[in-house]
Amino acid sequence: MPEPSLERLRKFLLPIELAEAELKAKPAAAVTVLLRDGPGGFEVLLGERRKREGDPWSGQIGLPGGRHHEEDGTLLATAVRETREEVGVDLLQDAEVLGHMPPRAPGNKPEMLVVPYVALVIRQIDPAPGPEMASIFWCQLADLSSTLSKSVVSTILGVLAAKALTRYYLRGRGPITGFLMLPLVIPSLVLALALLFIMRRVFDAELSLYTVAAGHVMLCLPYSMLVMISRLEGFDRNLEEASFDLGESAWQTFWRITFPLAWPGIVSSLLLCFSASFDEYVLAAFLSGNQTTLPVFIYSQLRFPQRLPGVLALGSCILVGSVVMVTLSEWIRRRGVQPQEAGRGLAA
Repeated sequence: MPEPSLERLRKFLLPIELAEAELKAKPAAAVTVLLRDGPGGFEVLLGERRKREGDPWSGQIGLPGGRHHEEDGTLLATAVRETREEVGVDLLQDAEVLGHMPPRAPGNKPEMLVVPYVALVIRQIDPAPGPEMASIFWCQLADLSSTLSKSVVSTILGVLAAKALTRYYLRGRGPITGFLMLPLVIPSLVLALALLFIMRRVFDAELSLYTVAAGHVMLCLPYSMLVMISRLEGFDRNLEEASFDLGESAWQTFWRITFPLAWPGIVSSLLLCFSASFDEYVLAAFLSGNQTTLPVFIYSQLRFPQRLPGVLALGSCILVGSVVMVTLSEWIRRRGVQPQEAGRGLAA
């Protein structure tokens, strides 16, 4: 791992000593984010837990770790013990503990605080699943879900929904549109609580970044639809009809006629959805479980006064970036409309 990258990672993490303060607040546990430098970038060691009754994490895929015992003394000792028992890795000999991330309360155990320690493998290791693990594996960090994927999914769904609402006759078009736009008018707290109830009680889904992604897709879909409806209703439908008359199929017409004309709206929608998903906090706080997103991380940093200057600087950068994205989104949308309006003026 390059030394500059290692130093940046150290600055991102909290000092090990701060974790011990969590023992005085709530029942605590510790997990280990064990990293290694793989051929395709950084990889993290994950494990699938064996299914056992009474274990709130039974059958889940997660990090090695567990509850703090009094005989451990410190939370770091808890992380060392649990990592050795569950994956056969000795953190004191095989890795360097760089620090820890802000403690989090899992969605299924809100009365407990979990401290994630970050360790970097410093020599060749051969991890093996312990009695509590069914299997273990290395996963590239780049393979984990991202904000961009949520934006792309929201934009694709928005394009399809907008095309259906503007190009075809649908019974109950008004109520359908109003229902899809509900996330814009429902308070975020109410929406987050409703989604939490549906995820846990109806679908019995474990809270993770995937549930956050589902919530963000639902939240971003109205933004995408509004941009795409205005775009698809803004160009001449005779172009599509002429394409059909010349023997093109529906898919060829969409790809050769509709898609190029709608492209400015698609880019605008993508930027707008990315900004909305990237900045969203309430849904992520309720649906992320024991995982985290950037807004949740920033909010958790406010507990540490020494981190406040960096948090304020990061928040300012995000605010400026969001304004730039929204402004660029609107500029691209308007730029796509202007050539068409000019063409209509010439035709007239």
